[in-house]
Amino acid sequence: MKKYNIGQIIKYDVETNFEGILGGKQKLAKKGERAYIGAENSPKFSHFLDGNMLILDEDTEIQGFSVKGIAEWIYEWLSNVIELDDMIESYDVSKNDFKEYIEDALEELGMWDNTGNRS
Repeated sequence: MKKYNIGQIIKYDVETNFEGILGGKQKLAKKGERAYIGAENSPKFSHFLDGNMLILDEDTEIQGFSVKGIAEWIYEWLSNVIELDDMIESYDVSKNDFKEYIEDALEELGMWDNTGNRS
């Protein structure tokens, strides 16, 4: 059984072909491509930034939160819909600082990983 945190970033070790959940199109997850563990309960998914999702094994356990992964997802998602880099640059804030602010905010809400540590 694999155990993940919501938002945890996973990397594919080998190229993986799968059928997309929406529209049934074939998707190739390239070696090294990242996906993020979703919060869904049944079925459980890993999410790609392009909107594709891959169903995880039934015995996968999801517990706790990866504030680093969630912050990365939020940053990448917002960067795709607004000029986020330009906005934060105008405040003299780095990309990493911005993601750390998100991480801190999530921890303030009590979002910890399944071991109680920041992941």
